Amino acid sequence: MSINLPLLSGFLSRLAIFLVSFPSAVWKYLPHSVWRAGQNDSACLSLRLWWLCGRKAGLTTQRVRANIPLPRLGTRENSFLAIGLFMTLIGTASADLTPPNACFEATPTEGTAPLTVTLEPSCSDDSDGTVVQYDWSIDGQPISLANAATDTKTISFDTAGTFTIVLKVTDNDGLTAQTQGTVQVEGCTSQINPTSRSHDSSADSGSVDVNASTDCSWTAKSNTSWATITAGSNGQGNDIVMYSVMGNPSTQSRSGTLTIAGWDFTLNQAGILPPTNPHTLILTNHEKLADLYGPTDADKIISKLNELAIHSDVQGLVIPVENDATVAAAIAKRGNNYDDETQTNAVAETIKQLILNQWNANLENVVIVGDDRVVPFYRLTDGTSTPDTWTLTDDFYTDRVPTSCSGCANPEAYIADIASGRLIETPSQMIDVIDTFLADSTLNIEDAAVTGYDFVQDGAQAQCNLLQSAGIFTDCALIGEHWTSDDFNRDILNTYHDVTSINGQAHYDLFGAPSGYLYADDFSGTSTDFAGTLFYTLGCHAGQNVPDELDLPESLAILRANYIANTGYGWGYTGGIGLSEELMWNLTNELLQPKMTLGKALINAKQQYFADNPAFGPYDEKIMTESTLYGLPMYQVQSSATPPAIGIQRDKSQGNDAQKTRYTYTWAKTTPVTVSEKTFYSLNGKVAGNEGEPILPKFTNDVSRTDQILQGVVFRGGSYTTVDAAPPLQSFKTTTGYLSPDRTFNAPGWYPSIFFTPHTVQLNAMRKEMLVVTAGQYHSKMAQQRLFDDMVFYVYYSASASSDWTVPTVSLTDSRLSGDTATVTVTTSDASGIKEVVVAYTDGKGTWKSVNLTGSDETWTGEFAATADTEFFIQSVDKIGNVAVNDNDGQYFKPEPEPEPELEPVYTLSPVYRFWSETHQVHFFTISEVEKDVIIADYPEEIWRFEEAAYYAYSKGDQPDGTSPIYRFWSDANQVHFFTISEVEKDAIIADYPEEIWRFEGVAYYAYEKGKQPEGASAVHRFWSDINQAHFFTVYEAEKDAIIANSPEEMWRHEGIAWYAYQP
Repeated sequence: MSINLPLLSGFLSRLAIFLVSFPSAVWKYLPHSVWRAGQNDSACLSLRLWWLCGRKAGLTTQRVRANIPLPRLGTRENSFLAIGLFMTLIGTASADLTPPNACFEATPTEGTAPLTVTLEPSCSDDSDGTVVQYDWSIDGQPISLANAATDTKTISFDTAGTFTIVLKVTDNDGLTAQTQGTVQVEGCTSQINPTSRSHDSSADSGSVDVNASTDCSWTAKSNTSWATITAGSNGQGNDIVMYSVMGNPSTQSRSGTLTIAGWDFTLNQAGILPPTNPHTLILTNHEKLADLYGPTDADKIISKLNELAIHSDVQGLVIPVENDATVAAAIAKRGNNYDDETQTNAVAETIKQLILNQWNANLENVVIVGDDRVVPFYRLTDGTSTPDTWTLTDDFYTDRVPTSCSGCANPEAYIADIASGRLIETPSQMIDVIDTFLADSTLNIEDAAVTGYDFVQDGAQAQCNLLQSAGIFTDCALIGEHWTSDDFNRDILNTYHDVTSINGQAHYDLFGAPSGYLYADDFSGTSTDFAGTLFYTLGCHAGQNVPDELDLPESLAILRANYIANTGYGWGYTGGIGLSEELMWNLTNELLQPKMTLGKALINAKQQYFADNPAFGPYDEKIMTESTLYGLPMYQVQSSATPPAIGIQRDKSQGNDAQKTRYTYTWAKTTPVTVSEKTFYSLNGKVAGNEGEPILPKFTNDVSRTDQILQGVVFRGGSYTTVDAAPPLQSFKTTTGYLSPDRTFNAPGWYPSIFFTPHTVQLNAMRKEMLVVTAGQYHSKMAQQRLFDDMVFYVYYSASASSDWTVPTVSLTDSRLSGDTATVTVTTSDASGIKEVVVAYTDGKGTWKSVNLTGSDETWTGEFAATADTEFFIQSVDKIGNVAVNDNDGQYFKPEPEPEPELEPVYTLSPVYRFWSETHQVHFFTISEVEKDVIIADYPEEIWRFEEAAYYAYSKGDQPDGTSPIYRFWSDANQVHFFTISEVEKDAIIADYPEEIWRFEGVAYYAYEKGKQPEGASAVHRFWSDINQAHFFTVYEAEKDAIIANSPEEMWRHEGIAWYAYQP
């Protein structure tokens, strides 16, 4: 038996009646049966359960297919339910259901366009129920006209033709019926002239002539939002329709239509001419915006971007990046894999090519519209000790030619050439930010606030001092360790400031305070109007935009404020101002400069940081590229501020040589700061000291000249104060508390030995030439510091860009100290020739001086006052201006004292004493006075009787050239010593005899081998006794001869000359 839809409808109606009167015990089973759909093996009836899909049941609002199983028999309640349901089903299946009757009247059924027809369906009925639904269509196209029999509807036919109207009705049993009729519409005779018109991008107006018969009524309407009917929206016979078009703010042309007297009139409007050399590129992905927020909102933001582009401070070009085939392919490959570094960077690289294609001399800004899903950040490797997964940066897009960086975590450093800003997150938020700019594109800095605590409060105080000294009213009450989040709410969020600098701990959705936290919704929820203002911070991840969560960047966008913050960890010095602290100080300083924009202030701060830090490494790379502007970089920054002068006085003089300039720097005493029970010194808060290096004062100075190129720098002198204390070593710290690892520090002498560095930064069309100076030195072995009070340098330039950057070779040939004068000779050479050779020297008593050497070709010499404590280094300048420095590998040179006249060495001969043993019938020889005295004191004469000095030889350590060692052995077995000068014999005895036979005792003394003896030396003869198993040595010829004459060979056999020595 099949069950069709009408039967099912009838079944359900009867089932409802059945269940109303059913025992309550059955209801316990019914919900259980419904919700456990599909778990009963009984045959089941499938149906769509709409009314069960509610929140109460914990289900989603999607349509859910459920099964109502026929319950198993076995309980009283289930049996009743099963029988009742079955009987109801059988009754329903056997019922005789009648379909409805479909009927309608159309009045009139014919006429001239425009024709209005009334449709009346009340004649439709159902003999066994009611009609519950009416579905209309005209020529197969569904239309909504009537939902009940009492509804009477009208429809207008504007064009001529024969139209088929179909009505389909449905009754309460689900049965249907349909009918149809026709309407004949005759067209009135009409024409329009012209049928189309083109307009340029400006706002304009026009007219269209309508030619129609006198009885022909017609209408006119606009089908596009940017065109309006201004006159003639209704007419009869001949008439004129007037319209207007809005200006087209886009570079894209557009088309639309007006419908006039049934005819389509086409409007074409040109876009504005894209700037041939745009000042601003505006990048977005319209397709992705539509995917995330819907096409309507995506269209709205594109329209607003076009409006932004034509602003006089923008002069921009809107680029939907997905329109480029290469970019589109990369985007498709990335898909929604936003964490795929490789594919994400591939997208960024294709987008950058679009920027490079538009790069021109006028280009100043790039505006990125959308979060990381729309236009991605570029991913960089993080080389710090506490790394993020990646460092996210927009600087990749704005650096035309990256800088090679051997000390960085990435092969290239991205130093932005032009400004960038990013708009987030929703279209409405981005539109609000743009509208704020369009209303007022100037940021006037008259009131500021600075907060700070923990180890970055010194940087906060330096920013505060800078703003106040420039004449800006600045609230710095929240710098220190004794304020709370409530104080922040009162003084920052509920008090208006043009500029606010926040220095402390942070996360992507909160800022820290010494007590409490400030959350993102605290910002977005404030009633204070911060539209168009600026907030900036060095806090960790305070610039990390997390889509679909309220983070700090989004909360500031809701306030329509501009915001500069880090996408990753912010870093600072534990001693002094450095890393993110230094960058934020630079930013504060740039905001006070004349003719500044918001984006330019940030890139200038970054470029200055790069120029001030020649030893650019992973931490510098990290903090510089992660600092991101959320907002519009084109904001004009104005203030009544007078940028303060640095506390270092500079005296610049040209002199007679156009190639060099003299710079003299003086300052007040360096500022002592105590951390961890150690004191370091700074200049205006600035210090030198990479991770693990001593913290020393530092200053930098721009020595650029517009007419010449910096080639090199020579130190000419300065005064210093000695401090008998070691400075602390520098460590780096994140604003969340992570510290860089502890280091040990060692240097061979004063560090840094070369304390000045010329640093040229060439970025796109900009050149910045800096003199970077460490104004102090540290000697780790002496635990002393030298703190400079003033310094003098000569800076050398070349007249034009030179391809010769090779420094000369230079070495010290000779240095002599004679009395109080040092004389040095230097060898130096260069292909261009040598211009000057300068020696800088100090005697350690508070002054560095210098002297020019004289010479020609490669040899240069000179004199200066010196002592034995004087140290010096050499500086050689070639004729281009390149400077080579030789500091003796960090140890400095010292003049050698005048050498003493060479004297012939005097060597002392020592007696070799001879003993005789009656007991052992052997002799013993020793050169040692101590051993001789011990033997005499400790042994009776029958054991060892001292005889005399046998001969003279040399003790170890006092031997002249040409002598050889006399080796001594002892035999426990024979209780006798043996001596030999022969290396071969010594090695053979050691190799062939165990130690109890012959034990090697080392060198006894020194004498001459046969053939090497000097004049006056006498032969020492050697005898062997088979009977005594011992040797005997004598220098006396008479004794030798007597032994040979008087003793048989078995007693003493002469073996020849053993060595040469001297007779007593």
